[in-house]
Amino acid sequence: MRVQKIFTKDLFRFTPTIVEPKQDLLKGEVYIGRTLFQRKLFFIDFSKTINPHICVFGMSGSGKSTFVKTLIHRYRKVRRVNAIIIDFAGEYVDFADMNLEIGKKDFLNILDLGGLTPRQRIEQIMRGFEIAFGISMKDAPLQYSLLMYFLEQAYIKKGFDLDKYEDKETPTLLDVYELIEEEIKKEEKKSKESGRLISLISLKAKLRAYASSASGVFARKSTIRLDEITKIGVLNFDLSKLPDEHSRILVGYTLLEYLLDRMRREGISENIKLFIVLDEAHKLAGESSPIIPLVKEGRKYGFAIIISTQDIIDVDKRIIANAGNVFVFKMQAPEQIKYLKDAISMSDFYERRLMMLKLGECIVKQNLRNEVSNIFVIKVDAEILKKVRIKLPYEKLKKIKTIAKMI
Repeated sequence: MRVQKIFTKDLFRFTPTIVEPKQDLLKGEVYIGRTLFQRKLFFIDFSKTINPHICVFGMSGSGKSTFVKTLIHRYRKVRRVNAIIIDFAGEYVDFADMNLEIGKKDFLNILDLGGLTPRQRIEQIMRGFEIAFGISMKDAPLQYSLLMYFLEQAYIKKGFDLDKYEDKETPTLLDVYELIEEEIKKEEKKSKESGRLISLISLKAKLRAYASSASGVFARKSTIRLDEITKIGVLNFDLSKLPDEHSRILVGYTLLEYLLDRMRREGISENIKLFIVLDEAHKLAGESSPIIPLVKEGRKYGFAIIISTQDIIDVDKRIIANAGNVFVFKMQAPEQIKYLKDAISMSDFYERRLMMLKLGECIVKQNLRNEVSNIFVIKVDAEILKKVRIKLPYEKLKKIKTIAKMI
C-alpha cells in the first residue's frame, strides 16, 4: 500500500495535465496534421493569428523542409498565392515551378533596378555589403564611401540619372571592379602608401572572386528580371551553387531589400499575395535584417514570411515574437533550446518533450489575435511531393525568359 501511494504521488508530480486547444481554435483553411495526444485536427488559419508569418525550427532531418513544402502546396490549392524561396541549402530544387541555380546556370545582377532608381538600389546594395563583407560606415568608412562612389559612377557611365528609373541595360559588378582598378593605377602614381590606396586595394581584393572577369558570379547580366519574380508561381533561388557564404548572404540580402521596397510600393492588401521562404538563411535574420520590417509590416501588404532554420540563435527574437505561428521540430543543442525557451515562454515539460520528438512531430506555439493559445504538440500529416517542378509551366514564363535574354 505504501509503495502504491508513493508511486501515485510521484506520477502526479511529474506528469502534468496536457491541455490542448479547443477544436474551434484549430479550425482553418489549410490542414496540417493532428494533435499528438487527443488527435484533434489542426488547420492553419492566418486570419486568427496576429500575422501570417511562420518560424520553423529544428535540427537537420527533423522534417522542417517537408512541412514547409506541404504548407505551401496545400495553401496554393486553396488560394493561388505565389512564393519566392531563398534557398541556401538547395532543399527546394525539385519543389519549385521554376528553379534558378544562381551562380551556375542562372545569374542575378545585383545592380538590376527592378523599378527602383539607381540611388535607391545603391542604398540596398550597400546594406548587403555591410552584412556580407563588413563594409560599413562604422567599421570601414573609407571603403564604404569608395564603394558607394564607384557604384554611382558605374550607373552614370551607363548613362543613368541616379534619381530616375530607366528600363535599360544596367552595369554589373564587373564594371564597378574595373573602375576600382583604374583608380588604383591613378592613386599609385600619386603615392604608394596612402590610406586611400590601401582601402582601394582592400576593396578590390574583396570583390576579386566575384567580379574580376566575365565569369564572376556578379559580373554577368541577369537571366531573369527582378520585376517579374513575384509572378512565377513557386520560384526558388537556389543559392547553394554560389562559391561561399559571403556571396549567398549578398544575394539573399539584396533580394529581401528589393522585396521590402516592392511590398511598400504595391500598397495595402487584405489577402496574402506572396510567401517569402528563407531556408537555412539564418544569417539574414539578424539584428539589422530587412526581415524585421518585413514581419512588422508584411500583413498589411499581403506578404507572409516563413523562416526555416536549425540555427535559431542567429534569428532575432523580434522576428520570433512577431510570428503568428512557431513550429519547433526535434532539437538537442542546449544553447539552441534555451534561446527558444526564452523566446516563446516554453515550459520545462515541453523542453524535455522537444528532445524526444519523432520525425514529423513538432511543438506549436500560436500567437492568436483574440484568444490565448496553448503550446501543444502535433504530428504533421505531410504530403510526399516528388519531382514536380516544371521548368516553364506557363507561356508567360517563356516570354519572361526571352525578355531576360534581351536585356
